[in-house]
Amino acid sequence: RFKLTASSVMNAFYIPALAGQIYAMPGMQTQLHAVINQPGVYDGISSNYSGAGFSGMRFKFHGLSEEDYDRWVLANRQSGAVLTRDAYLQLEKPSQREPVRRFASVAPGLYEAILNRCVEAGKMCLHDMMSIDAKGGGGRAGLGQGATIALPKGWNGLSIRTAASDVCAADDAQRSSFALSGGPIAAPRRTAVQ
Repeated sequence: RFKLTASSVMNAFYIPALAGQIYAMPGMQTQLHAVINQPGVYDGISSNYSGAGFSGMRFKFHGLSEEDYDRWVLANRQSGAVLTRDAYLQLEKPSQREPVRRFASVAPGLYEAILNRCVEAGKMCLHDMMSIDAKGGGGRAGLGQGATIALPKGWNGLSIRTAASDVCAADDAQRSSFALSGGPIAAPRRTAVQ
């Protein structure tokens, strides 16, 4: 069972000896369930053009018996290398023809952070942004008499209370002859209080 995502551009995971190809996209998870019926070493490729180095985006897929797979997992776990957030940020940088790297373990929550595009310290996760948007966000629907937005994990339990004295929206600019004549449009005045 493969759970796949991407960190910058859409890509495709393809091992012809398995079921077929499946796409991986930033901010989304796709799954591939596959069975390899015969032990062996099979070719795998990235089958979606993704820029410089694309022709070198090939790998080997090892079909192993259950006992050989257990030995392979144990050998890799004994290496001691941990895929931390910092190590991942280095690993995801554009590169060409990188050697295979194996890790004994993965930092807790790293896959979810990759999936939600918030591996970097202090970056808000997509699921947290969507939650704020679902509650009205920072636009007119979320302003009301002032809205309190609880910031997500990693923001030290802070919340922000917002209040707006003016809101400038696209439909306001269209109704304003001053805005259409090229004059300045005042930015909305908004205050955030911790």
